[in-house]
Amino acid sequence: IRSGLAAAREFQPRAVVLMDADGQHRFEDVPALLRPILADEADVAVGSRFADGRTRVAPLRRAAQHGLTWLSNVGSGIKLTDSQSGMRAFGPRAMNALLLTSSSMAAASEMQFLASDANLRVCEVPIQIRYFGDVKRNLVGHGVEVLNGILLLVSQRRPLLFFGVPGLLLVIMA
Repeated sequence: IRSGLAAAREFQPRAVVLMDADGQHRFEDVPALLRPILADEADVAVGSRFADGRTRVAPLRRAAQHGLTWLSNVGSGIKLTDSQSGMRAFGPRAMNALLLTSSSMAAASEMQFLASDANLRVCEVPIQIRYFGDVKRNLVGHGVEVLNGILLLVSQRRPLLFFGVPGLLLVIMA
């Protein structure tokens, strides 16, 4: 993702679309994703599999995604329904602001935090995901890796929230 965005910055396009390489995203959703960027209504358009309910998501996966999204939303201050989406479009302001440091699966959440830091206009566009048979990676391990990355982002960017809320709870319980 970092290399792709760096290369895109050199070409200075009007928009760039990011899609996971696992074949789950539909090319048919690209025009709708680009629309708010090209109309200068948003700097980042996030494809959401939860925005309109078209995509059927297994209950455990849905619960985990919603938990990670909630934590990303609280930490970043940007409200999304699908913070972990691998389908996004970026305008020029976003390409210049999203200087990722993460090389983990928490890159999607880092984008949300960086968008907040840069006051980027973020919108969501409903997309549909195609899930195929067996999952190639361990979902628990993947979830823990993303959770760890989000907690690191929250602790660095919102330390009062990260340390203050648990501390206050401990004081109240004592």
